[in-house]
Amino acid sequence: MAVSRETVKSWNLLQDAVSSSQYYKHIFYNEGSSVLNNSLSGFASLLFSTKKIKDESGFVIVAENDTDAEQLYLSLDDLLPGSVYYAANNRNDHSRPVFFASEDERNFESAYTAILSEKKPVIITPSTALKVRVNCKNGNIGKIIFKKGAKASMVGQIKLLERWGYESVDSTITPKSFCVRGGIVDIFPLYASRPVRVEYYGDKVESIRTFNPVSQLSIKNINEVELFAPSGSSSNEKVSFLDFLRASLKQFFYLKREVSTITIANNSSYDGVELDADCVSCNLDNIQNGSDHSIFVFGNINSTYKNFDSVYELINVINKPLRSGFSSGSLGLTVFGYLDLNAARPRIKNKPVYKQGSANVFTLSNIGWGDHVVHEDYGVGIYRGLSFVTHKDHRQDCVSIEYADGGVVRVPLDGFNKIHKYVSSGKGSTEISNLGKRTWKNQIAKAKQTVRVIVEDLIDIHSSRQQPRSFSYTSDNEFLELLAETFPFDTTPDQQKAIMDVLQDLDKTTPMDRVVLGDVGFGKTEVAFRAVMKVIASGKQVFFLAPTTVLTDQHYINAKSRFGNLGVKIELLSRFQSKKAQLSIVDKIKSRATDLVIGTHKLLSNDVSVENLGLLIIDEEHRFGVKHKERVRLLKKDVDVLTLTATPIPRTLQQSLLGVRDISRIDSPPLERQSIKTVVQYFSWESVKEQIEREVRRGGQVYFLHNDIQSIPFVVEKIMNLFPNCAVAPAHGSLPSKKLENTILSFFNGGVDILVCTTIIESGLDVTNANTVIINNSHRFGLAQLYQIRGRVGRGNLQAYCWLLIPKKTLNKNAYQRLKTIEHFSALGSGYQIALKDLEIRGAGNVFGYEQSGHINRVGYDMYCKLLKEEVEKHVELQKSGKKEYRPVIVFRGPAFFPDSYMPLVQDRVFFYRLLSLAEEINTVNSINDEIIDRFGRMPHEANNVVTIAKIRESFTGLGIKKVSLNNASVVIRFSGDRVHGEFNLNGLQKILAESKRDFRFVQNGDFAASIKTSSYDDAFAFVYYFAELIKTNLL
Repeated sequence: MAVSRETVKSWNLLQDAVSSSQYYKHIFYNEGSSVLNNSLSGFASLLFSTKKIKDESGFVIVAENDTDAEQLYLSLDDLLPGSVYYAANNRNDHSRPVFFASEDERNFESAYTAILSEKKPVIITPSTALKVRVNCKNGNIGKIIFKKGAKASMVGQIKLLERWGYESVDSTITPKSFCVRGGIVDIFPLYASRPVRVEYYGDKVESIRTFNPVSQLSIKNINEVELFAPSGSSSNEKVSFLDFLRASLKQFFYLKREVSTITIANNSSYDGVELDADCVSCNLDNIQNGSDHSIFVFGNINSTYKNFDSVYELINVINKPLRSGFSSGSLGLTVFGYLDLNAARPRIKNKPVYKQGSANVFTLSNIGWGDHVVHEDYGVGIYRGLSFVTHKDHRQDCVSIEYADGGVVRVPLDGFNKIHKYVSSGKGSTEISNLGKRTWKNQIAKAKQTVRVIVEDLIDIHSSRQQPRSFSYTSDNEFLELLAETFPFDTTPDQQKAIMDVLQDLDKTTPMDRVVLGDVGFGKTEVAFRAVMKVIASGKQVFFLAPTTVLTDQHYINAKSRFGNLGVKIELLSRFQSKKAQLSIVDKIKSRATDLVIGTHKLLSNDVSVENLGLLIIDEEHRFGVKHKERVRLLKKDVDVLTLTATPIPRTLQQSLLGVRDISRIDSPPLERQSIKTVVQYFSWESVKEQIEREVRRGGQVYFLHNDIQSIPFVVEKIMNLFPNCAVAPAHGSLPSKKLENTILSFFNGGVDILVCTTIIESGLDVTNANTVIINNSHRFGLAQLYQIRGRVGRGNLQAYCWLLIPKKTLNKNAYQRLKTIEHFSALGSGYQIALKDLEIRGAGNVFGYEQSGHINRVGYDMYCKLLKEEVEKHVELQKSGKKEYRPVIVFRGPAFFPDSYMPLVQDRVFFYRLLSLAEEINTVNSINDEIIDRFGRMPHEANNVVTIAKIRESFTGLGIKKVSLNNASVVIRFSGDRVHGEFNLNGLQKILAESKRDFRFVQNGDFAASIKTSSYDDAFAFVYYFAELIKTNLL
């Protein structure tokens, strides 16, 4: 078979074939009214995309309802990214709270703005949206133009944003908001994918750049940006959206869906000359029996090789994501979409997925007055803000912490690295420490002791696994390649690396002990399946252990699907099977009549033979009981072990476990997944009915999450009355386990249409046909919970929806911000970055199966992680032996602080103070310096001094210097005892200081020190940098 790799040429050939067809001319170039019947969705998408490309003009497509309009938009946007806009029915019916901007609203504004910008767009809209009132195009439409180098009134532009309904916020992370910091204005236009940062210098615009709303770091410099007033801003003359469209675009087409086909017309009455398209669905079997059609495949080259054999001389491959195709005899065309072949969705440039930068919203950056903090030396206290200390000429900020006895500790700049925000595992109350008592030291000692036990146990297991296996796995990759070919998706880079890590572990002579972590749906199971194939191909058995019968059932179904054609013998072992069935499976394991056994803790029974066990896979180990964990620990000593978890392990902890535990992270979502449309809405049964009806109408299933067991029966009855023809069932932890399992499996198999449930669905369920989740009282959930619950949907190829319902009352600030964040960051993976810290806390609370929540509550999450890291370093000797590596104290007798006029938010000031105090390399300090300038503009000298102090500290770290004191008249450098009593060149020091032509003297007051006169702060800074370089080059 010859496959054309010239996808651009193939795309052009297909457009030529479509544009020369009678159907194309009939609907687009007939002078009178015309109607095209019997079109399929793939053919309709190709008709409209070809017209846009050939004519280079804009037009409007009006669909009968929201669902049809959205489906056509998703298909056309894949083929014409950046040219197609969806004007959703953005009804102002007061169902949504103020300042929440749904995706539908953003889509509508994008379409509205595209017309104002004269982009010649393709606008797709449902007929109901045509009645929406918008600003008249010929009226006085508000507009702001930011142009680099141009004069502009920052105050006037801010007032205009406020009149447009933009929200003034502390940090701009969601659409329709802005933030002012000194001479910088951050604006997130309602219709934009990224916010913009405008920096003023006086009355001129000095720079404009787009930035990442999560990390707050700039992405790209631009010369000009144009902002339009929202379509519904009240000060302008209004017209219907239909009249607004007619004023700019002349061609309108109308689309309605019949039972299985689509009708297209060039008039709203669907009158005129009719023509029937001879489109039929693709049939791979019939085509392979012989055809003179030109064959076009939307997919990647690999998918094409998998699905076609040598009967074709030429296949035209187009690397674009058309979902479903068609076959037409009159056109001589057969077009396959990627779903027609069960192939992977071709990669296209998706909407931006924002990765976390240093500005982590879960650290001290969001600390507020009265919040609990931890000081490493004094314990848990109450944050009482920043306060200035010392003389006005050398002011510096200090963090004030109040303790139980009323005492206050003021922590200076160089001690910020010892302060952490207090975060517990969510269990128990917070106990404030007393100054002057040993309680805190005792708590630290107890935490250290438990940490020591954990680390010693981990190292014992690691050491016992250094003995080589008595066998080796096959290096033959034939079965692995066959398995890889049946994987219906493209592996992500993270997933591919994890697969390589695991396979390389199995090629080693010593047993594997690896953790693969990543969010639910990120592809951990596929990594495990590749390991399964290698082990089974070598004649060994595999146990796949999961904590619940629901999970084991799901893994069993997936395994049968993936290994079914490869001759792998698979069994399912759980407590719900009959005793006879269980004994039969146990016998098969012993007689080696089965290859892969998937089961719950029943697999850990003593009567289950492990003689031929090669690989043990454990899914979510922390969810097993103590007795089962002990059995797992015993099994681990003799076999290869692969642990899968969706609960993240802190990166700092991961780095400290080098040499003890091998970890692979999958942080990126599958490329095939679509964003989950997320909407915050006031609760009403009318809206609930509409949301469920929308999903059921397209044959899908719905999660309705109501986290109150007592009132679930009422909700079930209410939904049953609204949908008498649908199967509705409850699922919560108070149900008998057998009934709960049967209910969830029934939902999994399609027997239940609407599952009314609690957070029991938070992890474990993977139902591709469930694409709507409704979360009642969503303001009561944490960000990580909301993210994980939303992740129950969006597993298939259909657009998924998450409805966040709230009561009609004022939300508190934290709940409001959580919902704003989860609503905006709808792309799979982006929310994972936002929720990561919250999820990591759960991971630290149960470190590799060791319950540690109590100790975390006593000393705080960050302090606990630090203790664990230090203990691991001590045992695996990661620290260099020998002399102590001094990190000098820097005392600066001058102004060093971030002025509130430069950095208005106290949270930001505290965050960057601490970030600089934690920095361990000059390059890190420089990066933080760049970030501060990026976000806040040019530094005043007081702020620049803060950064300089951090640079000086890092310049002298590890050089045997204990303390450096600077003022505008002198520098005092105090040496450590190790350096003085070692190979210390006093004559060399005298010579260097003499050559610097500065007055100096030596001081012996406890420690040896050199005092050097300077003429100014800048002169003092210059000298200490020069002196540090001399020491590094061994001149002393």
